[in-house]
Amino acid sequence: VPVIFHIIHGGENNGTFPNITAQQIDAQMVVLNQDYAGTGLNSGNYPSNAFVNWAVNQSIPLENLDNSGRVKIANSNSTFCLAEKDNNGNILAEPGIERLNYINKGWQNPNVFTTNQDLRDYVDDVIKPQSIWDVTKYLNIWISDKHNAINAKGFGTPPPLSGLTGIPNTTTNLTDGVWCYSKSVGSSDVYPSGIYFNDEVKGRLLTHEIGHWLGLRHIWGDGDCFTDHCNDTPSQSAPSAGSPTYPQNPGSCTSPSNFPDGEMFMNFMDYTANQSMYMFTPDQVTRMHTAMQNSPHRNLLGTHNLCSAILSVSEHEMLKNLKAYPNPTLDNITIEDNDE
Repeated sequence: VPVIFHIIHGGENNGTFPNITAQQIDAQMVVLNQDYAGTGLNSGNYPSNAFVNWAVNQSIPLENLDNSGRVKIANSNSTFCLAEKDNNGNILAEPGIERLNYINKGWQNPNVFTTNQDLRDYVDDVIKPQSIWDVTKYLNIWISDKHNAINAKGFGTPPPLSGLTGIPNTTTNLTDGVWCYSKSVGSSDVYPSGIYFNDEVKGRLLTHEIGHWLGLRHIWGDGDCFTDHCNDTPSQSAPSAGSPTYPQNPGSCTSPSNFPDGEMFMNFMDYTANQSMYMFTPDQVTRMHTAMQNSPHRNLLGTHNLCSAILSVSEHEMLKNLKAYPNPTLDNITIEDNDE
């Protein structure tokens, strides 16, 4: 999936909030690819008996379970890359990044809006239509400042015409994509020099919002024990917060029951703290694949030769340093595919 980050700023220098660095964007990409592969931060903390009894009680299919009988941490088999070319086929100076000065564009500073709905309306009605790239080729992500009164830090549009149950069909080719607060992009672990909301930013906000973009609902179904249309996510009475311990709230839902193992607070589609969420389930991945196969805004992604090489942050820094020398010769340089 080629990604373009539209960085909204007011003329600040590169690296001055909200005009964040390419390295902070790269850190976010590292997180996305780990999370959607099922190998992200703290995935090794999944309890050894997580949802084993519940899975038996609910007759969850064996293919949805791991060798320990737990609901499986699923690999989505989706990879995200920074777009190498712009909407007109030109090579981007910074892969995956378009920097937009709202003053030059005649836009208002996004931080003047004081309610979630007013900000969303402005992003959807003004910023997106004037800056969106072809939604059949790119995942568009806009990042900007926001007013302190606004508690939302991101929102994503569902895939249109996907055939999925439980999502509206309101997304257009002028609104499709994700908005995110700039200080919630990246990871304080992967790129500590970034500008973050707090030290707990690990890049999971965009993992969550892209989940919506791929057709996922919140796991509590946006109501008291409502459905997210995935059989392998236990029912949940309300969104989680902070860093819960397992099991959380066994018996909080009765139809269907989440007894005796409680709620899946470690799921990316909950509201848990960044460090405490680390999984999608097989049924959630099935919904993602359905969206990618059916939605006309999704089913051609990755077919236009727009992807740059997928580098780690350390590899990005290495290349940047090499290119700082006069007349560099990079033809014979091999970069090892190492973890950070």
